[in-house]
Amino acid sequence: MNLDNPILVIVAGAIVLSIVVGGLFSYFSPESKAERRRRRSNAPIVTKSHRRTVKLSSRTKQSKD
Repeated sequence: MNLDNPILVIVAGAIVLSIVVGGLFSYFSPESKAERRRRRSNAPIVTKSHRRTVKLSSRTKQSKD
């Protein structure tokens, strides 16, 4: 590609700019934000800590009636 031709450089820059702007608009659209939020909230819980897990149980004294 010959960069001496300014019209060709402007056309190529406009094409690249339109692709970048279109990608940004589709990434930040409300529908795609909602879809990402839905995917995150429905994802399985993954524990990354390597320590023991603690099981919490609530045992209460039985009342004698």
